[in-house]
Amino acid sequence: MVNERRLMALLRWMSAGGESTDLAELERSFGLPLETLLVETVAGPPRLAAAASPAALRRAEEWMTLCRARGITVLMCEDVPEFAALPQPPLLVFLRGQLGTAPRLSVVGARAASHHGLRNTRRLCGAVAAAGVPIVSGLARGIDAAAHAAALECGGVTVAVLGSGLDECYPPEHAALLERIIETGAAVSEWPPGTPPLPHHFPRRNRLLVALGKALLLVESRLRSGSFTSVRWAADLGREMLVLPGPADAPQSEGPVQLLREGATAVTEAEHILEALSVAGGVSGAVVPHGSKSFSAVQQRLLGILGAEALDLDALVRVSCEPPGSVLAAVLGLEMAGAVQRDDWGAFSVRGASEQRAVVDAEIQHEVQCDSGRDEDQEALQSVAETDAQGGAQVVPAGNAGDEVHHNEERQEQCE
Repeated sequence: MVNERRLMALLRWMSAGGESTDLAELERSFGLPLETLLVETVAGPPRLAAAASPAALRRAEEWMTLCRARGITVLMCEDVPEFAALPQPPLLVFLRGQLGTAPRLSVVGARAASHHGLRNTRRLCGAVAAAGVPIVSGLARGIDAAAHAAALECGGVTVAVLGSGLDECYPPEHAALLERIIETGAAVSEWPPGTPPLPHHFPRRNRLLVALGKALLLVESRLRSGSFTSVRWAADLGREMLVLPGPADAPQSEGPVQLLREGATAVTEAEHILEALSVAGGVSGAVVPHGSKSFSAVQQRLLGILGAEALDLDALVRVSCEPPGSVLAAVLGLEMAGAVQRDDWGAFSVRGASEQRAVVDAEIQHEVQCDSGRDEDQEALQSVAETDAQGGAQVVPAGNAGDEVHHNEERQEQCE
């Protein structure tokens, strides 16, 4: 089969360290496709000779075997139109899950994100995903992880673009998040299985992340950061640049402020993003993706309280008699699910109060054990919320074996 021959030829070329731009020039100069050059006796450059070697063939076969064993689909660049249009297209695309064809929103931002950045990322990305727009991000700590998690919590679709092979999750503590992403969305990489998360991979990864989206949303960044490699790609590819404004005196507002001065579009509500994406219908009312019975006892109690009036966080703690950390985790989960909304003064109220109230009255009669009834996702959400309440800056705590790679990655991206 021609496609199989082409795939194997490209894997052999990749194993020899060949680039897509070099391959295009090589095929033009000989007037023959790579798969033909590798089986014919052709005097060519050293890279072609290396790709034609038995060692390259063995390596290509090993990669294909690994892909089949791990559920990874190998696609050619032209199979993904967004990648085929890149000036530096990937040789091959490694995919787990399904990309789909809906217009997507790409999201980038700071790893050491503030509470403001994390909260608004969850709010915006959750509502946009609930409206049917897939969220694309890079699986990194901070803003990336918040964007992915918000899309999943609202029953939406999200795509992770990796800077390593799809079997080498980085950071490692996001392995469970990656598996959840793949269940309904996709994970994409241009590197074959077994490729580690090397620092220079991440700036290259960003061009794929930007290409998949119809617009790019930036949430917090310094002027010299890896996020700005994505900003440059957005400009080169003609993607609309969206920016969430932040506190003017915050260091992480440097990037957003500069982009706003250069003409980027400020967004503060999901409707602004949907308008930029030309998505009809806007944000719906209450969004309860997994059914209201999946809410914990604390969440159902809060819905009952909020059905009567709008209350801020302190009032919710007093009225519910629950610990502050539990209330914060529960109300953030309800907000991401679209069941409650927050006004400009920080008060929470039930979305579509009359319709939602009927659901609450029916569901609140079900006894749910708070301690034993929480699933893994709810526990993870509470951990995040408690970190936020203590002024924590990251979605996932650091301190793992991958930290050295993480810091090298940031230093490398700052040099780009």
